[in-house]
Amino acid sequence: MAEKLTKSVVDALKPGNRDRFTWDSEIKGFAVKVTPARRKVFLFVYRFPRGRAGKVRRFTIGTYGSVTTDQARDAAKIASAGLAANPPIDPMAALEADRKTAESERRAPKQSVEAIARTFVEKHHKAHNRTWREAERILNRHIVPAWGRRQIGDITRGEVNDLLDEIETQAGATTAHAALKQIRRMFNWYAVKDERFSSPLVRGMSRIAPKKQRRARTLNDDELRTVWQALDASTTPFRQVVRFLLLTAQRRTEAAGAKQDEFASAVWTIPPERYKTDKVHVVPLSAFALRQIEDLGDHRKLGEFLFTTTGDKPFQGFGKAKANLDIEIERILRARLPKGERRRKGPLMPHWQIHDLRRTAKTLMQRAKVRPDVSERVLGHAIHGVEGTYDRYEYLDEKRDALNKLASSVASLLTEGAHL
Repeated sequence: MAEKLTKSVVDALKPGNRDRFTWDSEIKGFAVKVTPARRKVFLFVYRFPRGRAGKVRRFTIGTYGSVTTDQARDAAKIASAGLAANPPIDPMAALEADRKTAESERRAPKQSVEAIARTFVEKHHKAHNRTWREAERILNRHIVPAWGRRQIGDITRGEVNDLLDEIETQAGATTAHAALKQIRRMFNWYAVKDERFSSPLVRGMSRIAPKKQRRARTLNDDELRTVWQALDASTTPFRQVVRFLLLTAQRRTEAAGAKQDEFASAVWTIPPERYKTDKVHVVPLSAFALRQIEDLGDHRKLGEFLFTTTGDKPFQGFGKAKANLDIEIERILRARLPKGERRRKGPLMPHWQIHDLRRTAKTLMQRAKVRPDVSERVLGHAIHGVEGTYDRYEYLDEKRDALNKLASSVASLLTEGAHL
């Protein structure tokens, strides 16, 4: 007689001279088998294909003790739902596929894309590239979710193209190109490590023509206002350093590593050992830029570094903080949409990087009629030719005027958006 299989019912079952089956009254095909040796095994018995023409199959869920009655019941429900699906799913075939996947991962865990991506960032990117966090972000956001458990040798050229198509549709050609760049680097790096691996990539797979691959992303006024507003939800010192980067037009690594003793009389002096050109770079600070430093509050008392959470080292959490900032940007943009459009797929703001703020600052200075040679000196770019060789004037006043105009431009566009 069938009855609902519960822990108390299963505990009370006694063995006989041969296997005894007790069937569940609620889930068709769910049973527990008691052997003469007192083992109790949960089963799911079914026909596949469905109907009398199908063969009777026994799907072993597990032995009582290694699985609970509730766990066995849940497994039986999943198996029953699979059979009722259209088309029906064979529980034993699904189990066999899972076992093969698990066995493949057990035999070669170090060859999974997820493991290789992690090692690639640790052993290669961190040692050779200052932008390793951006590489890690791209891999973790686009590559690992798609292929993480797959063996790297199983990835085909067609699958790479399919993934790039999906990324291009959701985030744009620039992001797809950035993803391809990291895939290529990772595959080439791994090919050096394992002679059995051959990269499936070939030339011509990029979603951006070679002439257009040089990055030219700047934020328009609406995007800049949205970023500034979204930064209100960011924590200190990420909020302050990002705004400071826009208002000074400097590089992220140089600002993040800024020390307290580099600031005096509204001037930031970056020493040559910390600057890309290996020369001293002087940055006059506008009142708006100084306000970001003041906004740090007690963080300024932590130690020698200005933008820090610990005091003994520069702020390093750009990857996670930027990801949270992007989430807040999406929240703001979706809230502005009509209710019927808020479930639109894909990001509403095209992919952008912190470094794009430097290019945006240059654009705003040009818009404010700052001379190109002065804005180039603000950015710290090398001046080539005769002028670069013989002109040793520091242009301090001109740079101060340029950065004040930049600050006024930023303040003006924020005021237009009613968010200052």
